[in-house]
Amino acid sequence: MATHNPSQMISRIAYGDYSASQYKLLVQDTTTDTYVVTATTTTTAFLGVLQNEPETAEAATVICQGISKVILGARSTTGNPMTSDSAGRAVPTTQANNYVIGYCVKGGVTNDIGSVYVSVNQLNA
Repeated sequence: MATHNPSQMISRIAYGDYSASQYKLLVQDTTTDTYVVTATTTTTAFLGVLQNEPETAEAATVICQGISKVILGARSTTGNPMTSDSAGRAVPTTQANNYVIGYCVKGGVTNDIGSVYVSVNQLNA
């Protein structure tokens, strides 16, 4: 069973309709620091993981630190450093200079709900 134990949560405004995006990875919108968008690349620092299902311009609750459920985008195992795929799902990485949302606590396969210890950083070369 995936676990959930947030230690730091924030609220931002959903840039789009994220009613089907709970547990996906988020980044700050590049035009304003009050909006969040779904992560689509490994080269932008993550803000955290979406915890609710907001529609456009509604409040998005984001875990920035702690253990969060995530939607997995590939087979993942405990201890894997995790980044984002193009759909905002958590996937393992070992690629230098990728941003990492954190480390896998509960793995699984594509589209499973796993868990990640959220601690945003960047893998070094």
